[in-house]
Amino acid sequence: MSFFNSSNNKLHYLVKELCEVDKRKRYSLHIATCYFNVESAIRLLDAVSRSNIKITKVSIYIDRKEAIRCGVTQLYDFTKNNRISAETKIYAVRSEPLFHTKGYCLLSDQNSRRRQTIEGKLLIGSANLSGNGLTEDSGNIESMLSTTDDKALIRFTDFFDAKSNLIPIDELMVFNLDDDLQCFKYAVLLSGWFSHKWSNNLDRYFRVRYMLNDQGRSQRTDEGVYDKIRRCRAP
Repeated sequence: MSFFNSSNNKLHYLVKELCEVDKRKRYSLHIATCYFNVESAIRLLDAVSRSNIKITKVSIYIDRKEAIRCGVTQLYDFTKNNRISAETKIYAVRSEPLFHTKGYCLLSDQNSRRRQTIEGKLLIGSANLSGNGLTEDSGNIESMLSTTDDKALIRFTDFFDAKSNLIPIDELMVFNLDDDLQCFKYAVLLSGWFSHKWSNNLDRYFRVRYMLNDQGRSQRTDEGVYDKIRRCRAP
């Protein structure tokens, strides 16, 4: 058990419980979170690095709309500049419903999937990798429960092993409008642009556009709009 119904010291208890594993082995760290905060992620990785666990790889999975809100540049900079000495990658989860999972998992690099065995530890509960969720005292009241059950570890990681569920950060702003229309709309709105009639026809967005402002919206027909959102065109 990590913690139940707590708002204080959540990061401390989570890391303490997560890192009570065989320190002779090497591990990959997998984090699933709906909402994400760079400062909170840095604090978590710093705490894990001080626990003398050998981490070879860090994979973080977050909801696609949350990844868009954070921005490609900020997420990419975090993967290159955090202070843990392991390869760090962030993936957006391709899902029409909100990706609401919160899980923190260490997996031994000595696992054998062919034997359907897996070793490590999984903490799962309500705490996002955010200030209110995990790293700030007097934040949200959260709960987290740990397990080493191999079947639970396999079921948790199987979703992320399916590459069709994941979008690498460098592909975050590439959209297929048949599948990604809601995320495309969200990305355009976060860029400060608005269309009064949404359509599956991407060419529409390069003809009638509005820019959000304090008065509501003002119509824009200049070519600068194209430069603003052309990166969203599906390949």
